[in-house]
Amino acid sequence: MSETLAVEAPKRWLPWVGRAISALPAALLLFSASLKITSNPLLVDALGKDGFSPGHFAVAH
Repeated sequence: MSETLAVEAPKRWLPWVGRAISALPAALLLFSASLKITSNPLLVDALGKDGFSPGHFAVAH
C-alpha cells in the first residue's frame, strides 16, 4: 500500500508577514539613530534628565 501525501502550496501572503515583522524593529532602530545623529533637542533634554550628558550619545554637534 502506497499513500501519496498532498503538499499544499505556500500561501503567498506569508513572506510579506515576515517582512513586515522584520521591518518594524528596523524602522525603530533607524528612527532612534536619526534622533541621536541629529542631536534632536527633545532627545537631548530627555536623556539629560536621565543623567546622560550630550557627549555620551550625540555623534554630531
